[in-house]
Amino acid sequence: MNLPLIDIIPRMKRMVSAPEALAPALLAAVLAGLVEGLALVALLPAISSLASGERV
Repeated sequence: MNLPLIDIIPRMKRMVSAPEALAPALLAAVLAGLVEGLALVALLPAISSLASGERV
């Protein structure tokens, strides 16, 4: 299925048929992004030590 990029916007609008459902979905997406970001920050010392070969 090869859809043009311009076709994405109307499809996304149709997917969000109930506007009141958009706010909770955005809140959940923001919270998930924050959790992912905090996990990356917590793992950053281990990741950089693996890359450099030094101990943490």
